[in-house]
Amino acid sequence: MPMPRLSSLVIQFHLHSHAFRNFFTASLDQILNTPLLLFQVTRLKCGGFVLGFRFNHSMTDALGIVQLLNAIGEIARGAQAPSILPVWQRELLCARNPPRVTCRHNEYGNDAPVAVDPTAKVPEFHGQVHAVAHRSFVLNRKELSNIRRWIPSHLHPCSNFEVISACLWRCYAIASQANPNEEMRMQMLVNARSKFNPPLPKGYYGNVLALPAAVTNARKLCLNSLGYALEMIRNAKNRITEEYMRSLTDLMEITKGQPIALQSYVVSDLTSMGLDQVDYGWGNTIYSGPPKAMPDEISIAGTYFLPYRFKNGERGVMVLVSLRAPVMERFAILLEELARHDPERSQGQQEMIPSSL
Repeated sequence: MPMPRLSSLVIQFHLHSHAFRNFFTASLDQILNTPLLLFQVTRLKCGGFVLGFRFNHSMTDALGIVQLLNAIGEIARGAQAPSILPVWQRELLCARNPPRVTCRHNEYGNDAPVAVDPTAKVPEFHGQVHAVAHRSFVLNRKELSNIRRWIPSHLHPCSNFEVISACLWRCYAIASQANPNEEMRMQMLVNARSKFNPPLPKGYYGNVLALPAAVTNARKLCLNSLGYALEMIRNAKNRITEEYMRSLTDLMEITKGQPIALQSYVVSDLTSMGLDQVDYGWGNTIYSGPPKAMPDEISIAGTYFLPYRFKNGERGVMVLVSLRAPVMERFAILLEELARHDPERSQGQQEMIPSSL
């Protein structure tokens, strides 16, 4: 059914607006006996349309989805076949025989690496479940530069992903008001395609994501500089090798795909995936990406980084954040402090946020 104009639904394009629920694909409460891929097209009165979709992440990742969307766009614009043909070849990433877990995968616990009991059951989560709050923050060039100024010079150059992730992780640790010795994990989704030799075929669209975790405690994360968090994140990313990916695949085989996934702050960078370049014949998209970082029913901290273009043409980064509701307000204050103020004039300001430290 046609919807109103997009501009009448939301103000300043807030993705967590209830209006965007009209564009979600039908809710899927189960994994088994449900479609691996589901599309929903909503036509707008202004002539535009919204393409919503859900997919099973074991089948593909963001790059694989972008490959599919680009193929649809090319055919819609008159091509006889996609410029990049799809490659299945899932045997390229099958577990070894016998499986050998050779690396430490602390995203699944400090003791997860080598000795895994295949008969062990995944423990149930008995923690307190809080309502999840969703917000979107947009960082412009000046704000990104301000955050970079909090990073010690010996850690430069550093990527936007490293800088923003370190900033969010530290803000989250302070805003959580955690006990000093509470473990803090940042788990990042990393595209590992470049780690394989020989390289995976260009059209391979399977899931080639690693989820390394940076692990520390609340005291160290809150009391050290932002550079400490960045260095932890960088070291976690640098652990990704081909052997790490083979070991991870073997871990999935040994545990039958159900390792103990510990609660973490999960971040995923979609700024260079090409979602904003998909063209179905009407030009590039106004917005491409998830409507929120985490589902309401998952009480876990999560963030997506997305490309954003301001009205004046300046490029920035949109940060979708899902946090426990009690944490979100404090988190937003801290993020604004880091992004909008000069570090030399802001020292000591963060003590305004009460902390158990």
